[in-house]
Amino acid sequence: MIKPITILTFNAGLLDINLFGLSFFKPAAYIEKRTEAIAKQLKDSNADIIALQEVYLRKHHRYFIEELEEVYPYHAYPEMQRFNWGSGLMTFSKFPMIEWNFTPFVELGTVDEKIFTKRGMLNASVKICGSVSINIVNIHLTSGGVFHQMDDKKIEQKRSKQIEEVLRVANETKTEGVIILGDFNLGPRVSTKNYEEVLHYGFKDVYDVYCRAHQLPGEVTWDITNPLIVNQFGVGSNRLDHIMIKKEHWNVLDADFVPAFSLVKEVGKEVLSCSVPKGYSNELRQKFPFLILGRDKLNKCLRDWEKKDENPNL
Repeated sequence: MIKPITILTFNAGLLDINLFGLSFFKPAAYIEKRTEAIAKQLKDSNADIIALQEVYLRKHHRYFIEELEEVYPYHAYPEMQRFNWGSGLMTFSKFPMIEWNFTPFVELGTVDEKIFTKRGMLNASVKICGSVSINIVNIHLTSGGVFHQMDDKKIEQKRSKQIEEVLRVANETKTEGVIILGDFNLGPRVSTKNYEEVLHYGFKDVYDVYCRAHQLPGEVTWDITNPLIVNQFGVGSNRLDHIMIKKEHWNVLDADFVPAFSLVKEVGKEVLSCSVPKGYSNELRQKFPFLILGRDKLNKCLRDWEKKDENPNL
């Protein structure tokens, strides 16, 4: 009998497109501080398999591999491209990976996405028990780039083509099961046509199944009130990140959210957790205190904190 497995997906938000040191597109601030915090959160997550999106730079690849190696000895990621930032996809596993491959989408998205990133799917075959293996398909579908909203009809058509490519690979898998997960840039309340396309092909949304079974309202994974978010999409707060499973392959035992962002100082220093109540599940809200800060206050706090680190006598 196969034991339950725990799977986690997280958009790390480490994208920073800049030229000559000038940043002109950075969806979330404090990249280096968050990188350290994310690695710690992932190690403590107790997940069996982790899928990350928006991890672009080689130094961040190396950092996550080194920090997670003790708990997650198996990993897969396509190297950063020579002329762009690559796919940003990484998959980590406690279980052995039989093989993995990255397949670029034929439909690469908008013009700016084509220039700066390499949209596609990271497909890893993971041996979870004896001779039983499953396919983990880690994806990040088009958001519309800088110049389009994600629910524009043109963008939804491009995303629909990407979904077809993903489902074609998923349906051709020879393993005992397939899980598609990552940042879909669609959901039950935005680009619903794309969302329904995935469900139509026999997949079910893990979190949605859990919320329906327990009569929960559900949370969001993109929260525009989070003070760390710099670039805010016009579609508002939504659940854009999903774990999709084949109906006949799996049962959902549990589903939960973890804090979206944390800023962590060195060992022995305080921990500043930065989010809003929607970023926490009910369980986590009861367990951990949280403080809501506006962006201006947060920036001032961090500037003062860094000055104090540089000069302890302040």
